[in-house]
Amino acid sequence: MLDPDRVRLFVRAALDEDLGRGDLTTEVTVPDRARACGDLVAKQELVVAGMEVARMVFQVLDPALQWAPEAREGERFFPGTVMGT
Repeated sequence: MLDPDRVRLFVRAALDEDLGRGDLTTEVTVPDRARACGDLVAKQELVVAGMEVARMVFQVLDPALQWAPEAREGERFFPGTVMGT
């Protein structure tokens, strides 16, 4: 089982490396209070792995995240199938 605290530390480090200071255009054009919603959709046939880690990544980005997974570990999905909202 993964240690959530260690995963969050790793996720923060990876995001800091990838995002750095963020995106200037987004910071200038998108209001601070803006919210979005979306679906996690399979692009190809796959077997689900890592949904809990995906949730942790999104929560590091936004602690107010509302996550509704529709996929279970080990479940097979086909292109276009929604795995979470």
